[in-house]
Amino acid sequence: MQIASCSNLCDQSPPALAREDFIAINGTVVVSCHFGLSLPGKTTMLRLFSSTRLDHNTGMGYLSAEAPLRGGKKTRHGAGKTNTMTYQVTFFVDADFGTPGAVVVKNGLRNDQIFLRYVQLDLPEDGRSIHFECNSWVYPYKKTNADRVFFMNTSYLPDKTPDALRLLRDMELRSLRGNGRGERRDWERVYDYDYYNDLGDPDKKDKDHARPVLGGTAVHPYPRRCRTGRPLFKTGINQTPPRTTDLILILILISSAKFDNGFDLIDEDGVTETRSKRMINLDFYVPPDERFSPTKLAEVLTLAVQAVTHFVVPESKALLRANLVNSFRSFQQLRGDLYSRRSPRQPVAVDAQVMDRLKASLPSRKTYMQVSKMVKETPVMFPIPQVIEGEAEAWRSDEEFAREMLAGLNPVVIKRLEVFPPVSRGGKQSSITAAHIEKQLEGRTVAKALDEKRLYILDHHDYLMPYLERINRQQGVCVYASRTLLFLKDDGTLKPLAIELSLPSPSDDGEISRVFLPASQGTTDGQLWLLAKAHVSVNDSGYHQLISHWLLTHATVEPFIIATKRHLSAMHPIHMTD
Repeated sequence: MQIASCSNLCDQSPPALAREDFIAINGTVVVSCHFGLSLPGKTTMLRLFSSTRLDHNTGMGYLSAEAPLRGGKKTRHGAGKTNTMTYQVTFFVDADFGTPGAVVVKNGLRNDQIFLRYVQLDLPEDGRSIHFECNSWVYPYKKTNADRVFFMNTSYLPDKTPDALRLLRDMELRSLRGNGRGERRDWERVYDYDYYNDLGDPDKKDKDHARPVLGGTAVHPYPRRCRTGRPLFKTGINQTPPRTTDLILILILISSAKFDNGFDLIDEDGVTETRSKRMINLDFYVPPDERFSPTKLAEVLTLAVQAVTHFVVPESKALLRANLVNSFRSFQQLRGDLYSRRSPRQPVAVDAQVMDRLKASLPSRKTYMQVSKMVKETPVMFPIPQVIEGEAEAWRSDEEFAREMLAGLNPVVIKRLEVFPPVSRGGKQSSITAAHIEKQLEGRTVAKALDEKRLYILDHHDYLMPYLERINRQQGVCVYASRTLLFLKDDGTLKPLAIELSLPSPSDDGEISRVFLPASQGTTDGQLWLLAKAHVSVNDSGYHQLISHWLLTHATVEPFIIATKRHLSAMHPIHMTD
């Protein structure tokens, strides 16, 4: 359950306690241990809000006196047995305090945030336990100037919320929405909207490489993303925080000195904005509970460093020295560079230059120290892939082409063929005919194969055709729309039958298409078939990144996530997982 912060909650003074009237509520507090972060000490204080007794002066539940953490025992929690520290706490409240409904946490550390897993209270009157599932970062009061509030694990719709908690619920949501202004700080918990306004080509300085802002118009108000609020540019253009897979790409850039001098971005109004010169910039605002934990970030960066060491380092020097088109003389050379320079079980030393650049680029020295430690403890081990271990040319086979299509990133776009030949949205039929494929259907006609549900298609045609002319104007670029027909064999595997590659016709609204069929290696037709499969793989990868990943995941889902955080309190039933 995600919990939001509320500011100035504890300005009210708790009622004076008459010693003969108070009762003690004992509790357990569990905090995760993270590399490089301090654990809470005696300066971390907790208080309780009543859910059943309303203070009419404040409009909120009665508030207990502060209670410090005691003890501290090393423990392990969760399915992954995370290292934790378990503390005890005792609250002294009036006998008529009622049932606690919220716990207030004040982090008294100077600099470090703590990750609070949960708080559990044992009520003395009836032996009941009240659980507060937190799983949230609590930043020092010195930075936030506000306490954190966590609600008990009982869900309420807004109109059913106890009167003593309603104002707290409203304050929580208002703090999560923010005011849409100013620079976001690490410790703030604000979910605000922004447009995709960082799409210009950063390596060009002419208007031909400007890109429009996505979203924000009356016709196309979406997509939206979470506002980072940390401007990298002079006029405040925001940059999307890096995704998990992007970190490897960022490290690939750092391995090359070509990009050391920074670059400019031209927005849609022609205003040049200069980016930070830091090559890997993780210093973006993301709401704290949506970020990688320090440990997870270190794990991802460690994997990225190892991937760069394995592939980029041995090849980037050749890429930068030689003609980019001809830098790989052969796949045998590539295989040799990656796998033949050592025995299969011999680890590869991490490149010192990569680590030096990472150190200079990371905003947190603690993160670098943990990455360095993990790199030493988990050396790079990249054995020869099983596919090519026994046969170096196995990757060329049709069987492997179809297997990778199913086992790769984008298998869900493979669809059962219902009409033959395939038809475009505009009604134009594919140039693939029955004569192209019937000899490969194991004695079946096309009609019978369709009836038996054995024909499938990987269709990267209709959505690409309108853009091919613009794409192929770029120097050295040649992209085709593609259709790939597949046959489901008796053993459950797929066999490619034919590949159609298409381009727009320069003279009319039609298209120019050519069909490629499986052929023996070593022949001209075999090489053309291999090249056609390469075009299909490129299209499949591009569709995954742009459509499946960005459009249908980030651009589609992110606005709903932001809206949920902004409008549905942590007490709302939607947050309950049981």
